Amino acid sequence: CLSLSSIVIPDNVTSLGSSAFYGCSDLTSATLGTGLTTIGSSAFYGCSSLKEAPAIPDNVTNIIYVFNGCSSLTKAPKMPPKLKVMGYAFCDCTSLLEAPEVPETVTDMAGAFKNCTSLVKGPYIPASVKYLTDTFNSCTSLTGTLVIDGTAPDNAGCFRLVDFKAQGLEVTGAAKNIDKLLKTGITE
Repeated sequence: CLSLSSIVIPDNVTSLGSSAFYGCSDLTSATLGTGLTTIGSSAFYGCSSLKEAPAIPDNVTNIIYVFNGCSSLTKAPKMPPKLKVMGYAFCDCTSLLEAPEVPETVTDMAGAFKNCTSLVKGPYIPASVKYLTDTFNSCTSLTGTLVIDGTAPDNAGCFRLVDFKAQGLEVTGAAKNIDKLLKTGITE
């Protein structure tokens, strides 16, 4: 698929397989049909020319590694209202500037924005989120205020290589383990 530049998935398709467009480095445009209920892991992994992610249909519940390595991606799509897992969904999207809004249905954000080195604005983390391992690992441009209400027992490396003071990043919220989350980053 190296020369594939555009795809349109029809509305009557319900499932997109794992690694469906893996490594399609010339892909610049993708449209997903509204009938999709499943997007397989790594579906657009390594599509390095994709600048804007396609709209994700409302019935999709997991986007695991879906846009991983889409290094030209500057804009994330709106997250579907029934989404539960966005594990490593935007990992290594080094041009992504702003995180999408996270629905109250999401429980797992492990690695969602890992190595998004251009990410300036993070999302509000709702109380439903239980997993934040590596979520903001190496997000060295993240700044402003990040509100985390989710209580994440699994938080290893959530802010690894993030320098709160140098970046001007404040983390606040109702999460009971905010102190533990902060210890995963650079605090001095």
